[in-house]
Amino acid sequence: MSEMKDTILLAGIGLIGGSIALAIKKEHPHKRIIGVDISEEQLTAALKLGIIDERAGSFTEGAQQASVIIIATPVAQTLKMLDMLAASGITHELLITDVGSTKQKVVRYADKVLPAHYQFVGGHPMAGSHKSGAAAAKEFLF
Repeated sequence: MSEMKDTILLAGIGLIGGSIALAIKKEHPHKRIIGVDISEEQLTAALKLGIIDERAGSFTEGAQQASVIIIATPVAQTLKMLDMLAASGITHELLITDVGSTKQKVVRYADKVLPAHYQFVGGHPMAGSHKSGAAAAKEFLF
């Protein structure tokens, strides 16, 4: 169980997600970060760059191993991931946050679909760059 408490699932390994992961690793080097992304190229880059420690076979598989989930995807995909979490049957407590630009829609949706033992905290990082992808991630962005 203690290993689970030190495990974070990062869904979406672009500039924002990757930068959050690097900031976590700098301040909390003992945390294990599992990554999932639709892009095989971004996952490979994130592993090589040390942004994530390992890759998940799927979003749900990664969530089963984590106590914290950071969703760094477009809002439409975030809503689908919230549906996946709601249907996952995961019984341990989860802390979930997102980085989407739309808050009201996402927070209301999370409140509607997620079980009570999952805590959703909507986030909106005020950061960015003209660059994108895992290779553009910077630990100082956050």
